[in-house]
Amino acid sequence: MDLKHMPARTAGADGARVPGGDGGAAQGSPGDSGTSGVRQENTGMVQLLTPDGQLLEDSVYGAYAAELGGSELRGLYREMFTIRRFDQEATALQRQGELVMWVPMSGQEGAQIGSGRALQPQDYVFPTYREHGVALTRGLELSHLLRRFRGISHGGWDPADANFHLYTLVLAAQVPHAVGYAMGMARDRAADPQLPEAATVAYFGDGASSEGDVHEAMVFAASYDAPVVFFCQNNHWAISVPTEVQSRIPLANRAKGYGFPGIRVDGNDVVAVHAVTRWALERARSGGGRC
Repeated sequence: MDLKHMPARTAGADGARVPGGDGGAAQGSPGDSGTSGVRQENTGMVQLLTPDGQLLEDSVYGAYAAELGGSELRGLYREMFTIRRFDQEATALQRQGELVMWVPMSGQEGAQIGSGRALQPQDYVFPTYREHGVALTRGLELSHLLRRFRGISHGGWDPADANFHLYTLVLAAQVPHAVGYAMGMARDRAADPQLPEAATVAYFGDGASSEGDVHEAMVFAASYDAPVVFFCQNNHWAISVPTEVQSRIPLANRAKGYGFPGIRVDGNDVVAVHAVTRWALERARSGGGRC
């Protein structure tokens, strides 16, 4: 998935890849989900909410959005608000010298909370170093995240407690790990069909998408139909290098070269991110391979 974070408002996700790197662009197609009378424009990026909160129709992802009731929607908002407030406090602690460093995620709340809430308990997450919102949805104590950045722990938490791996500070290093773990999960289930269907999610940014590790991971995922979802959060900058220097096409389009679907999603749209991630995870778990 390639999740695009828009400059204004909360960051968006530029695309979701269903095992594969940057996800291929998915045209937002008008559908008749019956959720509202508003048609989605064919912009090449999945959006299910308008800026003023109207729910758009979509023949593929509209059904997932329709399953979100009032309590679920309020929960998504509550967690986006909570993690932004936490991020602000952690940023302040770093500037006061209480933390060695801090990697902010402000603006990516919709991408992280939406995707995190699409996961099931048996799924396994391989984060970068800023998936604080996903950590919240997996039930981690937020204070445990600060241990790593305060320099008082080599990790901060036990990955097995919530199927949420330790933060990776080396760009893209976690992506091959996610593919290898997914291949192992598939073989475990082949040996014991009683195990629940599960998938991994590899989070990375647009800058990391230029690393060789991502390419190698996608090749292996495609070759072995690994149950993995590649989730690229595109905030338009790889430190100081803009996205247009890294790629001449939307990052989601790269998935086609590996032979798996790639979807470009508005990361400011928590409902769209949740819907597309659910679709990608279901496809991966059921044997459809990477996205």
